[in-house]
Amino acid sequence: MEFHLPANRLLLPLIGASMLATAAIAATITLWATSEANTAELESQLQLDRDRADRLVQQLADYEDADTGLRGREAELVARTAELDARELAVAEAEAALPATFLEDGRTYTGGTSMLPGTYHAAATDESCSWSIAAADAEESGAREILDQGLGDGDDVWVVVEAGQEFSSAGCGGWSRVE
Repeated sequence: MEFHLPANRLLLPLIGASMLATAAIAATITLWATSEANTAELESQLQLDRDRADRLVQQLADYEDADTGLRGREAELVARTAELDARELAVAEAEAALPATFLEDGRTYTGGTSMLPGTYHAAATDESCSWSIAAADAEESGAREILDQGLGDGDDVWVVVEAGQEFSSAGCGGWSRVE
């Protein structure tokens, strides 16, 4: 076999270039494979992040629904509180309009209107207790006629007030209806 030196000289650079091309292709394939692995990992992480974002969006919607429900219940509570306040006021007004069965000093009561007619008792422990029962004067318009009055002497005091009569006291403490 005959070997030509010039032909071998041409072959060596071709072999070298071929080896370089092979190495470049191998490096490209390695980079591509690494890139594919990174891409797959990034896509996996992206999916996890999307799933987490979806869960957070759902939680936010749930919290907004709960907040809306609480606001509705709060509005109901405000309305019910206003209704209760109105009822309490109506009851207080109705109670104030009821004839009293316990009388306080310093006020004037009218039998059958602001107090129930009947017999009242006071434990007048103070000797400065004074009381009076009056009625409209039949002869003089707007005038009052004293029907009965008394002073406590430190003992129990009893009075009988009829419908239409006015009763007042001072220094006697409270009066309780006994019949």
